[in-house]
Amino acid sequence: MEESTKESKIVELTETLKKMALTLGAFKVGIATTETLEGGPPSADLTYVLPEAKSAVVFALAFDQSLIGPYFRKVDHESLETNKVRTTILANGIALRWQIS
Repeated sequence: MEESTKESKIVELTETLKKMALTLGAFKVGIATTETLEGGPPSADLTYVLPEAKSAVVFALAFDQSLIGPYFRKVDHESLETNKVRTTILANGIALRWQIS
């Protein structure tokens, strides 16, 4: 009984965190575990910074796709660079939201 309660709390927390990221602007959210990241590059090691870590919330944000063509055609570099900065700031804001909660 206690194990199922713990499991249901984990599921509830997971769904709350995913919903929060989507609400804040992410378009895709998931949970990465030490198992799913196994065999990846050293930067994928969750325990490097948090030795006790077993999982992490991961999310994706998109660049404005309409800015990519002009960037590669060397017509407009500034717009995509600005969009990359704004997207990075948004990603940092989403990540910091969890630290504040």
